[in-house]
Amino acid sequence: MDNQLTLTTERIDDLVLLIHVMLQVQLPDMLDRHLPRHWLQQGLSWGWGATLWLAHILTQGDHRKLTVREWVAQAHETLESVMGLDIRDTDFTDDRLTIVLRQLSKPDYWHNIEADFAQNAVRVYNLAPKRVRLDATTVSGYHSAGEESLFQFGHSKDDPDLLQVKVMMATLDPLGLPLITQVVSGEKADDGLYVPIVERVCGVLSASGLLFVGDCKMSALCTRAFIHARKHHYLTPLALVGTTAKQMPVWIATARTALQAQRGFACADTEEAEALWETGYEFSGECEASVAAKTMVWSERVLMIYSRSYAKTLARGLAERLSTASAKLMALPPAVGRGKRQITEEAALIKAADAIVRTHHVQGVLTYTFQRQESAQIRYVGRGRGSATRLQRVTTRVRYQISGIEENAEAIEMARAQLGWRAFVTDVSAEELSLAEAVEVYKDEWCVMSRR
Repeated sequence: MDNQLTLTTERIDDLVLLIHVMLQVQLPDMLDRHLPRHWLQQGLSWGWGATLWLAHILTQGDHRKLTVREWVAQAHETLESVMGLDIRDTDFTDDRLTIVLRQLSKPDYWHNIEADFAQNAVRVYNLAPKRVRLDATTVSGYHSAGEESLFQFGHSKDDPDLLQVKVMMATLDPLGLPLITQVVSGEKADDGLYVPIVERVCGVLSASGLLFVGDCKMSALCTRAFIHARKHHYLTPLALVGTTAKQMPVWIATARTALQAQRGFACADTEEAEALWETGYEFSGECEASVAAKTMVWSERVLMIYSRSYAKTLARGLAERLSTASAKLMALPPAVGRGKRQITEEAALIKAADAIVRTHHVQGVLTYTFQRQESAQIRYVGRGRGSATRLQRVTTRVRYQISGIEENAEAIEMARAQLGWRAFVTDVSAEELSLAEAVEVYKDEWCVMSRR
């Protein structure tokens, strides 16, 4: 009998490479150490099941459970060769994958896995942790939710009408390696998420003197105090609220006066500096806060940074807000006509107009005037068309409307003079982190670039 050669064709794409990378960080063994396995369980372990599912998500761009079983079947020979394990047809059914998800969703298991993974990744790739970037984002969609669901309504830059979850991440800069991920319900504010994630990062990385970099929501005094108390450092722009909003005009005036005395201030108006944040002024101040019932006092630097391109962007935004607010104010009372409901009370008009001004953040730079209009309306009482004896009833209709809008030129000029400035704070000395280096560190954020 002639020997027959059997050829099996399988499409593997980047599957083998992905599994190799996950084996480098010992992901299957790591998951198996933390996910309990029933003593009667047969087939692949939870660690290997989750590893192959993750490889499927990455190579196929599909997170659904129902497609995994078929995908594994079409690459069966390759997977068994790479893994050195037998794969059963029932290893990737929906119910088994659901159990994996349920186990990973438990905080106790997930926190231990995450800490183990971060420590192992830093060790495997010989990374030297120096900077950790903290940031939060939202993921929204059309979901049904209840009181216990993670999907809730909250502040959203995308679509506030959609339910969302909030994801807080700590990544190792400038590589962008995820260290800690915290998923919370969508209605939670960002401010309260920084201290817990800093605490978890400190538990994962044994390094001291880490520099935590974050946006203005990290600038709360309690957050800065907590980071400083843990012998780490921070770099963050200040949020324009509270005392900072009141002090900012004074700081900007001081910075302008100081920089105008230096020739370096001219670079803010040159084409070379248009996209750079390189003009700045700094001063030091003292901070005092209570951490764990102990009062702490430390010194921090306030970095006043000017960007011409940022100023141009904000100036365009101010002009658009003024134009939009003016148009909405003029259209506030509808034209008189059938079915057009008018504003008949002064308080109602003022409330609606002030809401428009606040929504578009033009308080103090845009003012409006209104007027009361009265018109007489005659109604006939009784029967008989055209009868001379028919009684007439005269009623007065009241209508309020916006009569004029005026832009405060002086206030607008003052607002424009402050555009393009941001105040950063850090507790790192100028010898270790210069003003220019601080700007580069803040901008040096890893991000995904996409092309359409």
